[in-house]
Amino acid sequence: MTTQIKPAKLGPFLGLSNRRQAFELSAKLGDYLARAENVNITNTGNLKRRKGFAKSVSGAACHSLWADPRIGEGFYADGTNLVYVYEEDGVLVTSVASRSLIPGRLLAFAHDGVDAVLTDGIANYRVTRLGMSPLAPPLLDANPVLTAGTGGSLAAGSYQLCFTYSDATGREGGATDAQSVIVAANGIITITGLPTAFPNDVNSLVIYLSNPNDPILYRAIKLYTPVPSYTFTGLPALTGRCLTRMLKPLPAGQALAFVNGRMHVAVGNYVYYSEPYMPGLYRPESGFIPLINLVTMLESTPNSLYIGTTRDIFFITGNIADGILKPTLPYGAVPRSSGQIVNKRSAWFLTERGVVVGDDAGNVVNKQEDEVIIGPAQAGAAMYREQDGMKQIVAGTFGTQPTTAVVGSWAEAEIIHKADL
Repeated sequence: MTTQIKPAKLGPFLGLSNRRQAFELSAKLGDYLARAENVNITNTGNLKRRKGFAKSVSGAACHSLWADPRIGEGFYADGTNLVYVYEEDGVLVTSVASRSLIPGRLLAFAHDGVDAVLTDGIANYRVTRLGMSPLAPPLLDANPVLTAGTGGSLAAGSYQLCFTYSDATGREGGATDAQSVIVAANGIITITGLPTAFPNDVNSLVIYLSNPNDPILYRAIKLYTPVPSYTFTGLPALTGRCLTRMLKPLPAGQALAFVNGRMHVAVGNYVYYSEPYMPGLYRPESGFIPLINLVTMLESTPNSLYIGTTRDIFFITGNIADGILKPTLPYGAVPRSSGQIVNKRSAWFLTERGVVVGDDAGNVVNKQEDEVIIGPAQAGAAMYREQDGMKQIVAGTFGTQPTTAVVGSWAEAEIIHKADL
């Protein structure tokens, strides 16, 4: 007697699962795969062979690739070189923007609406295809010395002074502490101990001076050539107020995000944030948020910020200085594995329980948690891709057990272990 074996029907395919045992891969709405290589799962649940790839750029020690879809350009590190990359007529084009990177130091990037900004954990820089410069001019190394004298035309009273460096674009660094000097009638103010050389990327020294017995400091003069001393024999025409008093350069760290006019940087288990529209300067007494665990991710939406740590993910919207930090998910974010979906006003990030998508209002959806577990990872790399009618988040993790998974929804996300990258 011959037994006829009925062919088994497979599909539609729902994605990959490493939580189910082999006999549990079939579900009511379709089937899961235990493993798949070099295939895409389409939005309709079909399997499609992934297109091949060809090397576009060669390098000796490439890392920290970043691109902003809104501007169509990006950067990556190759040894000591910061490489600018963009697409032109379907061809990837590169040029060396700077040759002054510290080899092996991982970079993090953000865009402040004017230029790209990078941090290497030691310093923050503004970067363009033409080079890199400090995000903000430095502070003066020491306060100049003020001395009152006679023989001028200054009115009697108490005068205040402070000093800043300025770069060629007019951006100023943090001001020195205000100093006061008491002047007699028909007096002068002599300033000694001025810097005899300007730091790199600084093109001038700005001196701010108050009216007599007035606490407000105004711009008095901008010196484009270093001089050891300067004397006010009379009150000059005073112009704009000093806007950088009590501000310091924003610390460098391991992650960056720009939202609502402020630059945010993760430094250990702190998130520091700049003053509005001064991305390189922050207020030391208040411009930070302490967290219990190491910050591993900063990602922005148009009006909000997601903060990931090794144990939790938080959300804050509006002005971070007076906003409320909202716990959002009770598990950690994988470092260096997040991005934005610009046309959805959303952010996405890889966590130890799969890919999460969060909107501008703080609503989050884990696309993989029921079927995939990734586990904590030391680092990752990820990108958002639109190709062949599919929207995909492709991510690789490092320092964890190999895991492969795909999300089937409006976006499919593949987690690729190190050997596949």
